[in-house]
Amino acid sequence: MKTDFLQKHADFFLIFAFFAVPPIFISSQPSFSPAAPLLSLIVYIALSAYIVVKSKFGKNDFKAFSVVNSFLLLCMLLANAKTWDFATILFDKSQSELTKTIPEGFLENAYIVFSIFISALYEELLFRQFLPEGAFSFVKNFSKTSGNAKIARICTEIAITMIFALGHRYLGVWAVLNAFTAGCILRFFCIRTGSFISGFTAHFMYNLIVFFVL
Repeated sequence: MKTDFLQKHADFFLIFAFFAVPPIFISSQPSFSPAAPLLSLIVYIALSAYIVVKSKFGKNDFKAFSVVNSFLLLCMLLANAKTWDFATILFDKSQSELTKTIPEGFLENAYIVFSIFISALYEELLFRQFLPEGAFSFVKNFSKTSGNAKIARICTEIAITMIFALGHRYLGVWAVLNAFTAGCILRFFCIRTGSFISGFTAHFMYNLIVFFVL
């Protein structure tokens, strides 16, 4: 029984250990660019494909997509970011702005857009679908009552969102707070709609706007 339990959650533990935890330990970065190395993008694509197959992604996920929800989510993400920007101005005068690596030419810009697309897809599948559901599937085995199950659900949701947020700590403490609240918003919509697609669309557009416009 114990062996079956571990086998059932083996992929969760491996993906958690090798993909969710390592970004937490990146403490600083002199400049910011969303252009991920090609090998990283290939790994992100492979892991995203695994999660899609694992979650039995299908027509219902596309039916749950809503342009209105995506636009609303985008507006909420932008408002959330501006709120934390304002808090930074008020409470952290010493906060230095991270230098952006500006792409040059069509190919570099196209690669940036492709990187943002893949990264947003990967993060939404991993942090809004696979890890929260996998963590709850693991801990609910120890929940004896429905009340405990609800507490376990809340704790796992907070823990996974915090791990997502801490993966942004190289951008500073305010970026971590922004990522945490943004992660809560995106996860809420993922649960409410039953699909990650609206969240992915908003996340992708948000990252494009932040890098190319703001």
